Amino acid sequence: MKQHPIPQNILDIEFKLFTRFTVREFVYMAVGIGFGGIFLYFFTKGQLPGIIAIPIFLVSSGIGLFLGLVPINDQKADSFLKNYIVAITNPTQRVWKNEKMLNKEELTDELEMTHGSMQRNPNEAGSAKIVGADSLPTSQFIDNPLQKELDAEEETRLAAIGTGKVETQPVPQQPQTEAKKAEPPKSAPNMILISRETLSNFGTIQSGTNPGVGFQVNNSDGTPNSEAIIAIKGNAGNVIFAQKTDANGIVIMSKTLDSNRYRLVIQSKDKTYSNIELVSDGKPLPIIKLTLG
Repeated sequence: MKQHPIPQNILDIEFKLFTRFTVREFVYMAVGIGFGGIFLYFFTKGQLPGIIAIPIFLVSSGIGLFLGLVPINDQKADSFLKNYIVAITNPTQRVWKNEKMLNKEELTDELEMTHGSMQRNPNEAGSAKIVGADSLPTSQFIDNPLQKELDAEEETRLAAIGTGKVETQPVPQQPQTEAKKAEPPKSAPNMILISRETLSNFGTIQSGTNPGVGFQVNNSDGTPNSEAIIAIKGNAGNVIFAQKTDANGIVIMSKTLDSNRYRLVIQSKDKTYSNIELVSDGKPLPIIKLTLG
């Protein structure tokens, strides 16, 4: 015998038991007309005035016929009214699933990255810019011929110094649990050493907006030198930073140098000073005063 699936909506079937009307339709019409007929009956007996009985009969019969016969949006009138009341009393709430929701901190960070300022630190708005910024004039960069000349002079000075070779200690990868006071680094003869331990030999200027390192170049008479060019070189001889001093003879590098040794080269008019060694411990330094002889 061939099997047939059982209908799932069998409970929704309504049989038309009263001619072309279902039980629900017949009950709505019968109740509406019957309730109005009671008032009409009392009117015929003289127990109710017609101004009350006739309007109640018409309204009750109209409601019964409306609920039993009038469809609204392909729905029966009573179903439409029930759904409408449920909809206005219980607003729909949608719950999104299968989505990873960002917490408040991640959402804040994302908004800051997409809508925040491109400036690294709002306090650095008045500080000097690193070499390569478009707003700096081209006269403050060191040209290639001048750089080659400085490199040649530096190699000559190093060759003349017998013990000029500097050995660097590798930085330990494991974190140190206890910080020890570092000893002042040793430098080659005839070299001017600038480090955190030797800052007392130089004048310094404290600047709250300086997160890196800065220099103030003065002439021998103490007046600021606004024509000097300061360059910071790495161990490989590459120029990390170069900038011309301002009207006060000050140059500020807003980026903190890594923990290492650097060569400081100052070009002022027709003189070049390249016997300055800068030792950075990876922390910000104040503005250091330098006097040219």
